[in-house]
Amino acid sequence: MIIQRRIGSPDLRDMTLTTLRMRTRAIFVLLATLLIVNVAALEALAVQAPRPGSSLFIQTSGPNAGLNIGDYYSSPAGGDTDHLFVIRVPSDWPAGTPVTVALYDPELAGPNPVSPTAADEVRNGADTASFRLESPTGGLVASATYSAPTTNGTWVELATFDPGVTGTGSYQLRVVTSDDDDNSWRVDASHDPDCVVGVGCLPGTLVNGNEVSSSGGSGSLAIGVVRTSWQHAGSGTSCQDHYFYVNSATPRPLRAHNFDMDGNGSVTYTTPTGTSVAGTVSGNATWNNSSDANRVGDVLPDVNGWWRANVCVSSTNQYVFESPSAGPSFPEPQPAPRLDVSKDDSVGTVQVGDQVTYTITVDNVSDEDALPGDAYDLVATDTLPTGLQFDSCSSVSFTCSEAGGVVTASLASPLAPGTSASFEIVATVTLSAGVTLTNDVTVDFDDQFGNGYTETASDSNTVDFEPVLAMTVSGPVDVLRGDSASLTYTVAHDPASDQSPVSGLAVTCVLCTSFSYASGDTDGDSILDSGETWVYDAVIATGPGDPSVILAQAGASGLDLNGEPVTASVTGQVNVIEPASFSGTVFEDLNGNGVLDAGEPGIAGATVDLSGPTAASLVTGSDGTYTFVDLAPGDYTADVSGVAAPMVATTATSLSETLDPGEAFVGGDFGFAAPVTISGSVFEDSDEDGVFDAAESGLGGVAVNLLDSGGATVATTTSAADGSYEFSTMPGEYTVSVGSGIPTGWAMRTASSIDTGFLASGAVSANNDFGASNNTPVMIEGSQTIEIGELPDPLSATDPEGDSVSFSRVDGMLPPGITLNADGTFAGAATEAGLYQFDVEVCDEADPVACATFSYEVRVVEVDVAAGPDDPSEVGATELPFTGVELAGLMIMATILLAGGSGAVLGARRLAGNE
Repeated sequence: MIIQRRIGSPDLRDMTLTTLRMRTRAIFVLLATLLIVNVAALEALAVQAPRPGSSLFIQTSGPNAGLNIGDYYSSPAGGDTDHLFVIRVPSDWPAGTPVTVALYDPELAGPNPVSPTAADEVRNGADTASFRLESPTGGLVASATYSAPTTNGTWVELATFDPGVTGTGSYQLRVVTSDDDDNSWRVDASHDPDCVVGVGCLPGTLVNGNEVSSSGGSGSLAIGVVRTSWQHAGSGTSCQDHYFYVNSATPRPLRAHNFDMDGNGSVTYTTPTGTSVAGTVSGNATWNNSSDANRVGDVLPDVNGWWRANVCVSSTNQYVFESPSAGPSFPEPQPAPRLDVSKDDSVGTVQVGDQVTYTITVDNVSDEDALPGDAYDLVATDTLPTGLQFDSCSSVSFTCSEAGGVVTASLASPLAPGTSASFEIVATVTLSAGVTLTNDVTVDFDDQFGNGYTETASDSNTVDFEPVLAMTVSGPVDVLRGDSASLTYTVAHDPASDQSPVSGLAVTCVLCTSFSYASGDTDGDSILDSGETWVYDAVIATGPGDPSVILAQAGASGLDLNGEPVTASVTGQVNVIEPASFSGTVFEDLNGNGVLDAGEPGIAGATVDLSGPTAASLVTGSDGTYTFVDLAPGDYTADVSGVAAPMVATTATSLSETLDPGEAFVGGDFGFAAPVTISGSVFEDSDEDGVFDAAESGLGGVAVNLLDSGGATVATTTSAADGSYEFSTMPGEYTVSVGSGIPTGWAMRTASSIDTGFLASGAVSANNDFGASNNTPVMIEGSQTIEIGELPDPLSATDPEGDSVSFSRVDGMLPPGITLNADGTFAGAATEAGLYQFDVEVCDEADPVACATFSYEVRVVEVDVAAGPDDPSEVGATELPFTGVELAGLMIMATILLAGGSGAVLGARRLAGNE
């Protein structure tokens, strides 16, 4: 039996849980106010079994007492085990606050005490009684064996322990009597300020009224009975309540048992809902509804929650009571949580695609009850129904998680009476329209004894018809100004909507030149059904006044199954592009420079093909020009063809260009030119007149070179047998020169190179002839010294006629300061050192053809000579006037090269300075 002694509230002690819940809220508000003011009264609680003042007491018989005595558990013919009690320490018990377990009259001895009552029955000498207290983990807290007469009629300490060390939860008290006696005793559990862990309690201070059993919250110490027998020693009938808890884990059917009531008294059950159910009474040494020691019991209604069994027995009767779970029962109601669970999303109808927020609120309303209790291990489970897709879960108090559409929210701390906690679930509606969407939540929680409770809440919504239209349009489309653009519009259901039918669908387009239905109504019912896509073709014309971007909006409207309008729109885009052009000239490139120069004529009849975004082909007009117009911007390539031979291209025949909008490209020129012809002959100039006469023969096999204006050889040919040669090349300025192949000993009678001048397209340069002959000209043979200042007749040695000769400078550069006189003498004074080359032609005045060319190479150097007479090695040295202070002297070396290629060193002289 568990008795809660409430100081200051004696009338509250006997109130049942059912009766207290029937009190008005105002009474509890007043009671709560009184308790808050009198904190000491709230905490001055102690628990005893049985309750103080009761004529009942615990009776533990020895194993050798007969089964008919009434102790089923200790008898070998029955349970053959110990008595078992549970001392429950709540999880919120303050650490460092000791708990004391005290025993009243634990030994077997007389005389029997009267207040409190305890009636030991001793047979054949007093037995001993043993008590063992174990922690929630099974560890030994304390043990004691008592013998007469040390504790008769007194309270003694069994143990004082700190739950912060040994743990909170269920402590087990095991009790046995050694032989055949009946030990009558009581137990008390509380925080006793007169007791210290490891020290003990002050004498005479146990159960003196200052004990505390409350944890400071709604939890408190409790003594539960698992196995024991009760004895009534007073007169008349004594009744005792046994409170027990039934949950889904309790074995079914629910059976409650009593033993050895000797057919007297009564048993009455009260369901959690307050319904009274009559029970049966057991006979001597039997279980109720049984004729022996085999349990049968009373079958109770299948209701979860706190039950009460009221057992009444006559004087001197011993009995046993067992709850359906065979777990602990309590002589008085225990603190119990009571929760209200609500769930609401604040809407009545939803549509597919809506996001709804469910708020689940849990209120512990047990503060309205006589014995409010914390809700422990609270877990809410919300299995989202089909049609709800989880998005998120959030809470300040709860810890949320989701897996497979099941949302779990747990509360780490107990939910105290009068407090609440909530969490939110956000989900998206995916269920089809026209159905009801119901979402349930289940909240499981425990009281301080670990008894499980369940509460539920639900929220329902009707999923309304709400189709959503989705429109698309092709493009954007680029179109040249003046052209028309084609767009394609579509109307269908948004896949995320319920896709319910839409009737009376009308689609129109603003700014469309034409707009017409094309396809999509597969069943021809003029209703946009799920899965259908209606297609519309649109044409948009452009003109001079249109903007560069035309926005053509199309709209759709219809009715859903509720008769509500459904609309959608989309805007097509047409980009109006300014056309570009591509033009140029196919021309005759007279000078062959690849550029259309002023005065160069066009070529008519040439074909120009244009490829790119806009393809076209044109033939050039009489002036050679062409122009492509209305071209879309982009990359283009123009190719020219159809220019008749012998014209050849002087430019590339393919031209690529990127045209921007509105660009007028004018650089598409293509040049062509007819080849130029350069010809002539290499001939034997028999009469040595430098002219290719009719009677003279050509020389074959002679190399002829064609050089460009820069002097680079661009072609080489060999004269034919008749001496002729010909070059065909592009316009330009050229030089023709004779190369190898002139017979040995022959001399050129014409220039060895001929400048053609500039040759334009198709030009012909003929008669570029080269003559040579084997006639030996009159020349100086051998070597001799010629004195500068008196040049003898160089031809006298070979010309017996003694003709006079003439001298002239024909090419080269004399040393600065030196001049050539007509008589072949040099005059002047050299002023700059260096190497100088020049030719002097000497001719017979009587025979102008008889000429010889003398090539001079004169080096003027600085020399260092001592003052004195001329070097005797000089031949015929003639002094020239000399000026210049810093030059010590100069040396003139002359070399005469004859026309035939042979030459002679004429001599050398040294000019002394300032002699």
